[in-house]
Amino acid sequence: MRPGGWLIDEEGDWGMPGPVDPSHPLYAGYHRAFKGGDWWAARGYDPFFGRKLPTLFERCGLHDIDNQTTASVVRGGNPWARWWQQNLDVIRAWGLASSGPGEATDEEHKELTAPCSDPSAWFITELLHACSGQRPS
Repeated sequence: MRPGGWLIDEEGDWGMPGPVDPSHPLYAGYHRAFKGGDWWAARGYDPFFGRKLPTLFERCGLHDIDNQTTASVVRGGNPWARWWQQNLDVIRAWGLASSGPGEATDEEHKELTAPCSDPSAWFITELLHACSGQRPS
């Protein structure tokens, strides 16, 4: 990066997506299977990496660091929820094919994917971090 240049990076905080209404019948199962993001950690991914971007930028010597975050609450069956279900399916298939770490049981996978297609379930999406920082001149 040139002196005075800017770095911009976006990364999700994947420890939080899931149903938001504790009284919904699919809420408890999803959160039990997702384990507050430990589901990701068992697969070798830091589910909270996005929130670490400002610290990492600072350690790299950048300044004028800004970090904006966004999340949405969406209904099951909407495009984001379908995308999330497809990702869970692919990650599940990878785990089965490779006998990878943290393989979800059939029951856990059903608990994770059932609310994705249920329009009565409302989800909070990942917290998307957009971080920018400038290299000193």
